[in-house]
Amino acid sequence: MVKTADFLIVGGGVIGSSIAYHLARQGKHQVLLCEKGRPPGMGSTAMSGGLIRMHHTNPYQAKLAWSSYPYFQHWNEIVGGDCAFQKTGFFQMIGKGYQEHAKKNIRMLKKLGICIQMLSPDDFIQAQPFFSPEDIAVVAYEPDSGYADPVKATMSFLQQAQQNGLGILEGVKVHSLKTVGDRVIGIHSNVGEIEAKEVILCNNIDAKPLLQSIGLHIPLQSKKIGICFFQPSEEISPPLATCIDDTIGTYFRRTGDGKILVGISTNQLNVDPDTLSPLTMEDFHDALHLMQHRIPKLRNQTVFAGGRSSFDSYSPDKHGIVGRLQEIEGLYVATGFSGGGFKIAPALGEYIAYELMEMKDHEDLQPYRLSRFEQNRWIQPKYPYRHM
Repeated sequence: MVKTADFLIVGGGVIGSSIAYHLARQGKHQVLLCEKGRPPGMGSTAMSGGLIRMHHTNPYQAKLAWSSYPYFQHWNEIVGGDCAFQKTGFFQMIGKGYQEHAKKNIRMLKKLGICIQMLSPDDFIQAQPFFSPEDIAVVAYEPDSGYADPVKATMSFLQQAQQNGLGILEGVKVHSLKTVGDRVIGIHSNVGEIEAKEVILCNNIDAKPLLQSIGLHIPLQSKKIGICFFQPSEEISPPLATCIDDTIGTYFRRTGDGKILVGISTNQLNVDPDTLSPLTMEDFHDALHLMQHRIPKLRNQTVFAGGRSSFDSYSPDKHGIVGRLQEIEGLYVATGFSGGGFKIAPALGEYIAYELMEMKDHEDLQPYRLSRFEQNRWIQPKYPYRHM
């Protein structure tokens, strides 16, 4: 017997779970989500740093982040459950030579209604006195931003969606897409065939071979990323805020138990997620060296407290690919978020559900279509920074 659904979501990370939540809450359709892991949300979503920030160098990503912010701020009232949002404040450190770019980007963000202000290095040190201001030209400050827990957010989405009728199949490995003519009608998997009126691929880099199986190409590369943790030997006071330091190309924040989480970027592309190598002691040493440069207090017997490697799928312009594909019906793609999917997931899921149910385009998703690469409409900053 072939299992059927109106909407079949492939991938149970935070993007897939948000779409499932928004589809199921309408109560009009049979929604099924399949995930190769057990439980869902333990792939690249679980390795996210969880930053909630609005500062972007293009208005499209900023709008999605700003539209998602009320979800994180009022999670229990809107979604139900807990995403563990912590309003720590967010500082974006920007290096010399990019002051004018920062002014113009902050002006753009303020026009969207975002609460953000520019600080001098001296003002910044007043707020975070344990920092070294070396190489910092200006700092953008968001008092209302911070971080949340990606796994808790994902599980909350799924739990609420289940109450509205979502079905979840765990341990499902999708081998290929099932088609009839120029239409996708389901999947072939290790648990058999599943048919649906619409298949939504939210399965990160695994979407690429599935599309290749029906002769379609999506420009994605898998990239190794990671996070590590350090335990300071003495308390940092006032508490460390959530930060991106564009001068050194990393992000960091405090954790609930007093550690410091630091993002690790690598240049390792086209990695196999199933055989991903762990982070090395050299990776940890390099991360600590960067942090000691910015926070000199960490030179005092800071202890390495763990870390983990992961991956994400990256598009050529490092932004997600979202929408139906012109070549075939019955298929929708939402992948390639290039390390930036968590903070936009609530609004993204809402807008994708709108497109799926109403069969209309949502204007805030238009810049993310796959066709932008062929049409030379890449999402690129008008006023970039060194690493953004």
